[in-house]
Formats: sequence, structure tokens, C-alpha cells
Amino acid sequence: MITGYIVMAVLAIVFLSISSIIANKFSGEGVDDFVAGGRKVPFGLVTSSVMVSWLWAITVIGSSEQGMVLGISGGLNYAVGSMLPFFIFIPLVLTLRKKMPKCTIFVEFIKVRYSAGLSRIFIIFALLLTLYILLSQGMGVGVVFHTIFGVPYKVAAAVPILIVAFYISKAGLKGSIVNDFIMFIIISIIMLITIPIILKHFGMNAIYNGMLDAATNQSNPNYNPDVLNLFSKSGRNYGLVCILYVWDRFFWIRDITPRQFPQQVPKNFFWHM
Repeated sequence: MITGYIVMAVLAIVFLSISSIIANKFSGEGVDDFVAGGRKVPFGLVTSSVMVSWLWAITVIGSSEQGMVLGISGGLNYAVGSMLPFFIFIPLVLTLRKKMPKCTIFVEFIKVRYSAGLSRIFIIFALLLTLYILLSQGMGVGVVFHTIFGVPYKVAAAVPILIVAFYISKAGLKGSIVNDFIMFIIISIIMLITIPIILKHFGMNAIYNGMLDAATNQSNPNYNPDVLNLFSKSGRNYGLVCILYVWDRFFWIRDITPRQFPQQVPKNFFWHM
């Protein structure tokens, strides 16, 4: 248990030190600078930030879980369902940056083009979504620290959330993006190391045989006749759920950081895409 608390303390020191460096080196001049990074964040950092935000804990765990439960179709549809909204989101962001250069969040477009009442509904949805993501990430960290180090689950879930809260409140969006860049490097290194190790120790034959057993052996806890079916109905349904779920990316501040605010926004904004 002591080891777990030491790891938490080290993480807290590292993150808060980084936030202090960022806050001192990139001192903000107002709210816009704090929440939009001064609209001067390098493209490479934004790219790595978007990648890490897409490849987060739920992606890694969720895709693995659906691959185990639904088989090939589950893993494939998770990837496709999470990828398609991204290619729809790109032209939308580019159009929004052109139409509303001073916009910092998608809800602003809703308020300007439609009504303040509708924007409040989107804000409530965004807050609930933020709460869901915060709790899911905290639960994930809690499970890891409780399982590996024996730290009480509630403590392990709450402390990292507090660390991140202090970090973001001090460093702002720039701090979030810098943290994402660090995570991008760590994730890349882990993938480059673990994937070859998994393939070397288990191999594709072992993976295939395990899935074949799940498809044919009714005593297998993961028994599913459609495990090897690439186009199973359950997998397709899950893919549709993923498409709807991933639309939360509309609320990302980091993707919408342009420069002038227009007098009017056309009603057929989405149609013009």
C-alpha cells in the first residue's frame, strides 16, 4: 500500500511541477488565453493531443472488452464506429473556424445561431458528459491502484482526480495539451514494446484458437457462435452506438481556437459542409 501512495505522490509532484513551469513560461493574459491556449498552440502538439484524447482508457479497455465479448466484429466496429465521426468532425471544425473565428467551444455556435435556451441544454449535456468521463477515468485509476498496490479504492479514485484538477486550474489548456503530448510519447513507447512481446509469446495462432474455442465450445465462459463473424448483428449494433457516443468530441475546446467573430451565421451551416 505504501508503494501506491509513493507513486501517487511522485505523480502529483511531477504534474504540479509541469503545471508551474507552463504557468510561468506561458503566462496567460485573460480567460481566452487560459481556455484556448492563446490560439498559438503548435500544430504538432494539437495533433498529438487529439490522438491521445481519442485513444484514451475507455478506447483501450472498451475495444478489448468488445473484442472478447463480441469477437472480431466487436473490435472492428468499435474502431470503425469511433473513427467515422472523426472524419465528419474535421470539416465541421474547419467550417466553424471559418464562420466563427473567435469561437472557443461548440456551444457558442448554438447560442449565436439558434438561442440561449438551446445552448443551455447543450451546456447541461456537456457538464453531464464531463462528469461521466471524470468518474469513468477516476474509477479506472482506482481499480488499477487498488488491484496493484492495495490502496483503498475510494482514495485511489479521488486523489488522481484532485491532482488533475489542480494541474488544469493552474496550467489551463496549454497544460492539458502538453500533458497529452507526454502521454502520446508514453503510449507510443508502450505500444511499440508490448505488441511485439504479445505476438512473440502468444502469436496469432493462439489468439485464433482461443476465439475458435469461444465460438464452438459451449462450456467456454465467453461462448459466442458469432465470435469469428466479421459482420455479426451485435457487432454492427455496437458500431452504431459508438458512432453516437463519439460525438462528444464536439465539445472539445482544443479543436476550436480561431480569430474573428462574424456578424451572422447561416442557418444551413451544417448543409454547407
